[in-house]
Amino acid sequence: MRVLPPGAVPAPGPAEVASAELPPAAPTGPAKTKETACDGYRRALAAHQEAAALFLVAQGSWQR
Repeated sequence: MRVLPPGAVPAPGPAEVASAELPPAAPTGPAKTKETACDGYRRALAAHQEAAALFLVAQGSWQR
């Protein structure tokens, strides 16, 4: 890693910083939920839940 001494690179002024394009502070689209998720997410979630349930049953940890 190379560290430059202070003043080796000019710092941007306040006008340059203020005019810089900043990303939005919050998402601009609708919130993503399980109900609006894509099919791939739903399949992955179902597979994970099934595997977790089988693991818990095999370990004897399954409680109702």
